[in-house]
Amino acid sequence: DEVGIMWDYFGGSPWHLWQVLVQFKRGDDELKNLCKEMLKTMEGQVFEFRNYLDPKMTVLFDQVNSKIVAQNFYLRNEQEDKMSLNELVGKCVERDIWFYCAKNRRITPNSRVVQKSMEKLLKNT
Repeated sequence: DEVGIMWDYFGGSPWHLWQVLVQFKRGDDELKNLCKEMLKTMEGQVFEFRNYLDPKMTVLFDQVNSKIVAQNFYLRNEQEDKMSLNELVGKCVERDIWFYCAKNRRITPNSRVVQKSMEKLLKNT
């Protein structure tokens, strides 16, 4: 049951799994509450980051996130604004929101908790 809860919230993100396990071992709270708390924190970070962007980048951020939420990744193409996307990818990777694989040009959420945060953000915008 606990493994299922952790997988549902974090997937295979070692960093998030480690963080919640440390808190859980300390007896800080129930596992599900810790997971919900971490999700709420990530939602705040993603929302705050989006508010920090200029309007053009916000539109691009939302477009990429909507593709990621729909298909679990965003595949870069040749027709897009490369300068803006390169800048946005750099900022998102730096803040552990996205992961970028240059070999196959795929942008993915850095963890499942980030993807859940993006889903909620898109519902609220």
